[in-house]
Amino acid sequence: MPARGCLHREHIDAYLTGDLGEKAMRRVRRHLTGCPKCHAIAEELKEEFEAVSSELVGLLRRPGQGPQYLDEPEFRRALAKVDALRYKLSISSPQQAAGQLAALTAHPDQIGQYQLLESLGQGGMGTVYKALHTKLRRVVVVKVLSSERMDDPGAAARFHREMEAVGRLDHPHIVRATDAGEASGTCFLVMEFVDGIDLSDLVAAYGQLPIADACELIRQAAIGLDHAHQHGMVHRDIKPSNLILSSDGMVKVLDLGLARLRGAPAAHQELTATGQIMGTLDYMAPEQAEDAHSVDIRADIYSLGCTLYKLVTGHAPFSSSKYDTPISKAMAHIQKPPPPISEHRLDVPKGLEEVILRLLAKDPARRYATPNMVAEALLPFTGGRDLLALCSKATGDDLDKFEAPVATSGDTGPAIPARASTHVTPEGRAAVSAPKPPPVPPPRQLKQISASTGAERKRARSSRRRLVVVALLLLIAGSLFLPQVQTWIKSKDDWLNWLSWMQTKPARPNLASAPFSTAEAREHQERWASFLGVPVEKTNSIGMRFVLIPPGEFLMGSPDDEENRYDDEYQHRVRVTKPFYLGVYEVTQDEYQTVMGTNPSNFSSGSSCYPVECVSWEEAVEFCRRLSSLPGEATATRAYRLPTEAEWEYACRAGTTTTYHLGDDLDHEDANVDQGLSLGRTTTAGSYQSNAFGLYDMHGNVWEWCQDWHLYYYYRESPIKDPQGPSQGSLRVRRGGSWDVSPALSRSAVRFGRSPSDREPSQGFRIARTIDLPEHALFEGEEPLDWVSLFDGSDLTGWTPMLSSGEPDDRQPPDGGDWIVRDGVLVCDGAESAWLRSEQEFGDFVLHLEFKLPADANSGVIVRSLEGGYPWIEIQLLGTDYADDPRFGRTAQTGAIFDHVPPTADVQRGADQWNTMQIRCEGDDVQVRMNGMVIVEADLQNVEGLPNPPRTGFIGFLNHTSAKSGSAVGTAFRNIHIRELNVQPYGQPEPGFVSLFDGETLEGWQEPTDGYYVEAGTLVSAEDNRGTLLTTKEYSDFILRFEFQLESGANNGVAIRAPLDGDPSCDGMEIQILDNSSFQDADLDPSKYHGSIFDVERAERGHLKDVGQWNSQEIFCRGRQVRVTLNGAIILDVDLDELGPDARQRCPGIERDKGYLGFIGLRSTGNFPRAKVRFRNVRIRELVPAN
Repeated sequence: MPARGCLHREHIDAYLTGDLGEKAMRRVRRHLTGCPKCHAIAEELKEEFEAVSSELVGLLRRPGQGPQYLDEPEFRRALAKVDALRYKLSISSPQQAAGQLAALTAHPDQIGQYQLLESLGQGGMGTVYKALHTKLRRVVVVKVLSSERMDDPGAAARFHREMEAVGRLDHPHIVRATDAGEASGTCFLVMEFVDGIDLSDLVAAYGQLPIADACELIRQAAIGLDHAHQHGMVHRDIKPSNLILSSDGMVKVLDLGLARLRGAPAAHQELTATGQIMGTLDYMAPEQAEDAHSVDIRADIYSLGCTLYKLVTGHAPFSSSKYDTPISKAMAHIQKPPPPISEHRLDVPKGLEEVILRLLAKDPARRYATPNMVAEALLPFTGGRDLLALCSKATGDDLDKFEAPVATSGDTGPAIPARASTHVTPEGRAAVSAPKPPPVPPPRQLKQISASTGAERKRARSSRRRLVVVALLLLIAGSLFLPQVQTWIKSKDDWLNWLSWMQTKPARPNLASAPFSTAEAREHQERWASFLGVPVEKTNSIGMRFVLIPPGEFLMGSPDDEENRYDDEYQHRVRVTKPFYLGVYEVTQDEYQTVMGTNPSNFSSGSSCYPVECVSWEEAVEFCRRLSSLPGEATATRAYRLPTEAEWEYACRAGTTTTYHLGDDLDHEDANVDQGLSLGRTTTAGSYQSNAFGLYDMHGNVWEWCQDWHLYYYYRESPIKDPQGPSQGSLRVRRGGSWDVSPALSRSAVRFGRSPSDREPSQGFRIARTIDLPEHALFEGEEPLDWVSLFDGSDLTGWTPMLSSGEPDDRQPPDGGDWIVRDGVLVCDGAESAWLRSEQEFGDFVLHLEFKLPADANSGVIVRSLEGGYPWIEIQLLGTDYADDPRFGRTAQTGAIFDHVPPTADVQRGADQWNTMQIRCEGDDVQVRMNGMVIVEADLQNVEGLPNPPRTGFIGFLNHTSAKSGSAVGTAFRNIHIRELNVQPYGQPEPGFVSLFDGETLEGWQEPTDGYYVEAGTLVSAEDNRGTLLTTKEYSDFILRFEFQLESGANNGVAIRAPLDGDPSCDGMEIQILDNSSFQDADLDPSKYHGSIFDVERAERGHLKDVGQWNSQEIFCRGRQVRVTLNGAIILDVDLDELGPDARQRCPGIERDKGYLGFIGLRSTGNFPRAKVRFRNVRIRELVPAN
């Protein structure tokens, strides 16, 4: 028996294998942190895991072929240990499997008022039945928790959570829950029965689907997932068989573990087994293999991408024969790019292929952020879809509408054969077949694992422990029979390559964040060189010397008070995320002669070690191309290029923030510049002091070409991460100054443009060499390079303490405030000077931090604050003592947007326990995730009381007095990091679109403009306005996008292809803008409600947001097709040629193919004036006319 208060050994065991619920995992983790005895047991079990792995690998190193090793004592002992360590495999022997098979075929006749007709399958939590509601005579699906699981309090609690979760969902694209309860000693959940066909059967019937149909299927699924996402849910098992196309052409998502088993129960393993890694392997996101419980909605987005890939090509991305084992398939998702779609199909539009590749990005940060974004991205490819015909043709009259056909023996083999084993089918399922043990690999193929040095073993130890847990989870994932574990080793080096990769994957060094010293610069170079397995300094085949430049972050440009600065030196943060080599010297004349066969230099006599000059940008690029093609370089796959402007300045500064890398002053003794004592020519390369990275002549000697086009104000709007310069221009950038210009023109921030064909005696260049990053240098999930630490654990650098109250100008306290650093933690024990503000402003970002609160604490995280304080957005942090205090409502609980948006769940840990929090601010969208769960999602434009929420500002922390003691209590923060988001600036049009409204004036719109005005960045149609506002330009085929906000009773319209004279509603066409809920319009003809072509063709209703909220709308007009999309849903799609003569008589303008765009106001004819309509973000993209 364990000591009182200690954990049972099997609970620690289950914690290590991940076989506990989320709350239990947290409880065990907290206990292990504070209990030395249990911690020692956990360490012992980890070592036992290592021993199991070592014995298995050691056994496999033995020579020989065939299945002989199955009888080896060491192998049997290893299997016995695995069997002892895993205590909850859903299937652990053929005998147990046979027992479960019998249980599958036997079921009770009735539960509650539902008659159970037949079993559809069984999973780790229970059994799924097709059933009949005995009173309503309606066919439903019933999920019943097994009696064994009812005895497990944790399982029953999880089932209840699932019941509550699906009960919150009500959406046409999600299979709805209709009932839940307890009867006959068990729990059950009732779902709607869908009359249709799942997408895996659809592909089986058709093979490759039509492009428009495939995109529409996934678009609808994404809309359903977005609804679940808005309720804080992640599916984790999206795949074709969990998406059903109903007979009325509607896609529905089988949600929250209700994955069906089709046909023979033993032949399909798609229901989630207890302890299983969620997600069928063919569709599982890379991050799910590591930690299925902590994934977010982007894992579902990856799975959607895999599903779309299959619908389009007929195959999942990694379903070929070379990925026929679970390990090879899992590793392909982690490491391999998906096979090009062109290998399977040639008619896929390039734009769609780009969408699919983004869906399948290994890094979640590079995927679409939400399912709604996926739906929007797929919308342009859905023209011509016909899901009704697709479903009708696939199902036929006699096909079972819900269950797919039973797989044949050619698919999966018999249900439970003698000495059965399991493998992964092309569909990604665990299937049963006779065992065929693979040959044992020879010893030399395992030396890559065993021959590591002692130091390497020490570095790999922690990752090896993690490896064993992952490996055991993978074993559990397929519900494999332990005696047939050899089926995981299908190919001789498959397992071993994976094992080696996991063991030796080194830790990535930190970002080199300026400022840093010369010694730190060298340390950064050495760490990255060690990590990449390359030298800090390298000499190429013709003797050119290069030095490694590590990834880093710095302030590019010059501060406002720098002497002699130019306006284009706008100071901003830049992140160089990839290491590269840069020439130690400017390219010399000798090197240029060797590669190009000529020396164009003006100062050339006997000066081969001098920099080459009189070289144009075009010739510098050609030098890089020819050097890369030399035999000694091509065989080493070295790619030479000019550095980008950002790379050049980062390398020049080498961690400094001064005017020059040498300091704030420069004269002729420091560099070859013209200071009245000019040499009148170039000097030998390397004649002056190098910078901290070991680069010479970054100031003076010759100007150096950069890769970028030159645009004067480019860096006012450039991306933070790896800016590449403008996409076009007439001049190329040159940097660094030269022998014939002053020190002021040789500053680190000075930038000029020259024609790429110009040659001057002061113009040379320096080259960079790209480094091909090894796979272990590429991160899955959030890249550390994207994150910047805001707190280093030593002092308040980067932060400004402020008074908590008073006038903004008086807020900075003279004594430093109540915030201190104690043991590497940011702590505040006061409330008078308890506001700590960042020194830098941030716009769109993800902020990650950890916090700890006493029971009666009252604190908050501030985002987008003004320098002196309000307005700001406060994410509330409140001690556990106030959880049920009536003085604090839901909008004052931890995680709330204070006083505005309450959290959806209470996930805060106990008093004085560390919690994690992630705050994402992107445009008007704010998301708060705490302890792994999304608890707040809000569109600030639609939050009452926040009419004009700030879009940028400072970040900070605020400590308040305790409501109990009246004095402040300590609150603590640590591990504070931020990742800025490179999102489209608000109001800026997407690529290919141009703005029609600048938010300030009515420029671009025709007079008269009566009835329309600009207010707070919006275009307002005034109350009772009858005016029409038209563009100054005519449009034929286009995509028009805009956002609008209705007041109660508002009525307006969008004029398309309208003439200047006449009524734009009928002499052109009007897309109605209307508050459908207004009593004034309760009895309108259907063709006069929102989104309709006014008085011609009605739109689908039910997609408008409530009055006062912002809606997004798109009008697609090409040739004779008009399509209207409202808040992501298509509400109108019409071919104008198919309209009848009555429509043409009422609206002759439908015959027009060109005209003006605009807005049409409407004055009331009764006693109630029409309300305002506001428009913003109005942009258009012209289309090539349809043939």
